[in-house]
Amino acid sequence: MIRPTILLLLMLSACVNHTPPPVLTRSAHQLTEFEQYCMEMFRNILAVQDERDANNNIMNEVNDSYTREEISRDDHKAFFDKWKVVEIQMRDKVTLMYDEAYDNGCFSHTTPASHVLRWRKIK
Repeated sequence: MIRPTILLLLMLSACVNHTPPPVLTRSAHQLTEFEQYCMEMFRNILAVQDERDANNNIMNEVNDSYTREEISRDDHKAFFDKWKVVEIQMRDKVTLMYDEAYDNGCFSHTTPASHVLRWRKIK
């Protein structure tokens, strides 16, 4: 039986921020300042989306526990209410990050990232 307190701790531990390493191309050539900024934004967006995914996976486990009648309806509702607050916070955070990236032109550049990072040759 999964206790709601343990599930809450698992959910919160999944929300720990981590700082990805700096981005270099495969040829070890430094990206332009704009490219570095956008890549950092993309990495941060993906990190928040990964946190959201982990949070949702934990909620799915809670739902499964409720379905198996391992936790009460009240425990499920209490956990859901906490999950929803965290999900809304992360959604709002990533929305602001997307807005900033769009406003600064990160999504308007036409060169595919695979070309910028030299993953394949440009025809």
